[in-house]
Amino acid sequence: MNDFQEKSPPGWGGTVWHMKHHHSDEIDNPWALAWWMKNKGNKSHYEDDKDGSKAKKAPKKKKKYKNESMSFKEWLKKIESNSDT
Repeated sequence: MNDFQEKSPPGWGGTVWHMKHHHSDEIDNPWALAWWMKNKGNKSHYEDDKDGSKAKKAPKKKKKYKNESMSFKEWLKKIESNSDT
């Protein structure tokens, strides 16, 4: 039995939703990845749902990150190469 809760960091619900729905073949545990990213100082790129309900549609990207062109795979390679140093 799993004793952990599937709870995203504050403000990271939209990012976790995006990881679950668009990268489920690459990410086994989006909640753990979100907590790891937050603890490393990364910022969430997707808006959290305002009413606290379970979102059925994709969250909107935050205005600050609308023009970013890096794919998730490119970002992951960048993070992995930075952690090797």
